[in-house]
Amino acid sequence: MKITIMSRRKQQNGTRAFTLVEIMIVVACIAALSVLAIPNLMRARMNANESVAQGTLKSIATACENFRLVQTPMAFPGDLQSLTTAIPAYMDDSVDTVNSGVPKNGYNFNYTQINAYQFVCSATPSAYTVTGRRTFVINETGLLRAGDNNAAVITTEAEYEAMLPAQ
Repeated sequence: MKITIMSRRKQQNGTRAFTLVEIMIVVACIAALSVLAIPNLMRARMNANESVAQGTLKSIATACENFRLVQTPMAFPGDLQSLTTAIPAYMDDSVDTVNSGVPKNGYNFNYTQINAYQFVCSATPSAYTVTGRRTFVINETGLLRAGDNNAAVITTEAEYEAMLPAQ
């Protein structure tokens, strides 16, 4: 198919063609709309990733509590792999991002057992400001906290307490 730019006058077969200026105006309008739309799409993706991270942390906290209840003596798991390899498994292995090396929806999940009765699990963006801005953390109480701390991993109760409750 051969495209030729003709003037606005009638062609030989009686049809009218678009001018180069008209085509350039249409291209400029499409470019302007895409400049406005792309940042909104990226922001929506970040918000979706953050929502998934919060939900996954709540699921991890529930799985840890279920794991603790069946142990004798009662104790939280030593790592996320204990939750995914138990029979039956308490969690899907996609949450064990440390061992798999694959982020889940743009977030890495880091679990730290403080002692038999305490743990901290944080979700950090795998690419800060691209997949997410906020770090989320949960502990044995089930209270989810969040903060924009440049994707630092939370491993202690003191770091957990320093963060604000998630909204």
